[in-house]
Amino acid sequence: MGIYDGIGVLEKVKLAKFNPLELIKHALLMAHENGARLICVENAAYQASLLFWFNKICQDNGIEGFHFMPLNVQGQSKNAKILAAIRKWLGEKKENAITKEITYVPGLYVRKEVRPLIINEIIKFIPNKKNKQDTCLDLLTMVDKMIEQYRDLMFMPYEAEFQMVSSAKPLAIEDNCTF
Repeated sequence: MGIYDGIGVLEKVKLAKFNPLELIKHALLMAHENGARLICVENAAYQASLLFWFNKICQDNGIEGFHFMPLNVQGQSKNAKILAAIRKWLGEKKENAITKEITYVPGLYVRKEVRPLIINEIIKFIPNKKNKQDTCLDLLTMVDKMIEQYRDLMFMPYEAEFQMVSSAKPLAIEDNCTF
């Protein structure tokens, strides 16, 4: 997730079934590849326990520079949050008083690589169905919460990037990832 011109952006999604260790590894790799230093975990039940494991795995493997924070997403029902996020992404209707031209101004952006995933889930979204496929839609609901709770941490530069010596280059992150 990110911010562009003050508006939240769902930038990248990786859909797969991961065990906890794979989830942590993929989240760290994705964060590194995208220059993110903040990883938020939904502050509920099982997900909240991942904060401990993110910190433990990084400590055990000498990985530094990331912030792992709980994301509080309480409030409306999950379905109400999803429908509100979809409406926000589709945009607010604005009418030009002079030309009467109607435009839609988005309150949330979705990168073009993620759009097909969102649209696929919108097509299949049935609010009263149990075990529905709504992973991307759920992430869409979290964009504003992440900005609201951790805006400052989203912009922190990674210090090591500023300490590179002449033409020295690090190995690919996958080459250094041993867990």
